[in-house]
Amino acid sequence: MSSLVATILNSLPIMFDVMVLFLFMLIMFGTIATQLLGGQLEKRCIYTNEFGDKFSSFIQDSPGQDFIC
Repeated sequence: MSSLVATILNSLPIMFDVMVLFLFMLIMFGTIATQLLGGQLEKRCIYTNEFGDKFSSFIQDSPGQDFIC
């Protein structure tokens, strides 16, 4: 058990480097996705059917549906 704990403690600096790289990539891809997809979901509406279930739809108002935009 002590060798396992020692191995984990010795690997912490390497895991820190990997975590920094992961966070950098996450921020980069998040920024790119925001730039590419920004404003695409503005016309998204939620409507309910006769049972009260909510669904997402890009369809504009149609008869018989209660839309929440």
